[in-house]
Amino acid sequence: MPTRQSIGLVTVGLAAVLVSAAGAVAHADAQPGAMQRDAQPEGTQNDVVPIDFDELEQGSGLAIAWFADDAFHRYNVSWDVETEPLEAFAEVEGMTPSGPEEGWVGLTNPPGDESRQIVEYERDNDGNVILEVVREGDLGHLVASADGRYYAYVEDGEDVFVSSPSGGFILRHDDAYPVGFADGLIAINDVTDGEPSVHLHDYICDDEDDPDSCRDSRIDDVVGATATSDTTGLIAVTGEDEDGDVYSAILDTSDDNREVWRSYERRVESFSPNGAYAATVDIRSDGLGYTDVEIIGAWEGETRLRAEMDVSQRLAWEPANRITPGNQLVFDAWDDGEQALVRCDVSAGCELATEPASAEDPVELPPHLLVSQ
Repeated sequence: MPTRQSIGLVTVGLAAVLVSAAGAVAHADAQPGAMQRDAQPEGTQNDVVPIDFDELEQGSGLAIAWFADDAFHRYNVSWDVETEPLEAFAEVEGMTPSGPEEGWVGLTNPPGDESRQIVEYERDNDGNVILEVVREGDLGHLVASADGRYYAYVEDGEDVFVSSPSGGFILRHDDAYPVGFADGLIAINDVTDGEPSVHLHDYICDDEDDPDSCRDSRIDDVVGATATSDTTGLIAVTGEDEDGDVYSAILDTSDDNREVWRSYERRVESFSPNGAYAATVDIRSDGLGYTDVEIIGAWEGETRLRAEMDVSQRLAWEPANRITPGNQLVFDAWDDGEQALVRCDVSAGCELATEPASAEDPVELPPHLLVSQ
């Protein structure tokens, strides 16, 4: 089992970006100091879809998992489960008496208990959901690999634990947390020599037997990572340039962490399953939510669709299948005292993916909870 040594890192926190933003996308091959802040990339579309529940058509059931009314849901199928309130959950590869089967892992917050729980959920041969609490304590930042074989979370605000098919191991970092998986790497936000940085760990590589083969690296001079693409190895980071202006950039981990492009207006929140698209929000948005979402081309930065809503807090992509190549973004949205999950396709617009439910306060856990990505 791979092991990692502590490297004495200290406090980390991906700061909410609350500064004024100016400009759009600047490509990485532009000369330093000459970023095109006022020019939209070629091919940009400006179609805006207002998220009004009374105006949106009801679409088909979601191919991605969601949680509501004490049950996991997909399409028109649901599985009841007796669980503590879920803060987040991810799809994983579980084991049943008949072999591998899709399951879930959840981050729960038991009422009146300061500790949180990591819980694994599996379906038995009768379709019933069985659960097992695998860890309790100060836990958070649950993320999973695209194939569902690995998941990671932070414990006690410092130790990143990675669960694998053969067990698990700890990447010991002081005050760090995982952001996501990127083509055999796991991106972790932490601090090096008092400054924030992003560490990319080759979690599959056995660093004891052949440490030189591991693709571990560190990205300095950034605030932190915000999203990863497990399919392509792209990651998104935020940083400040030499003038103190905040930007969001996409980096290619397969090309020595080369910067593909950056934006001074939009922050990348999530990549599509095929890595072709990214979901972005206003770079000034904080943890309380955002009022618009843009789907952009991950490699070129061009806007493909923009949706505007009262507020949204979570988003995820439907998986690629025979019908869609993975270009459908799902997000929660509040409208006139109700909350629902909305699906937007880069070429077909937006529609309701669930029936709206009463939800006056977007600060509380929503009635529809999206899978973590």
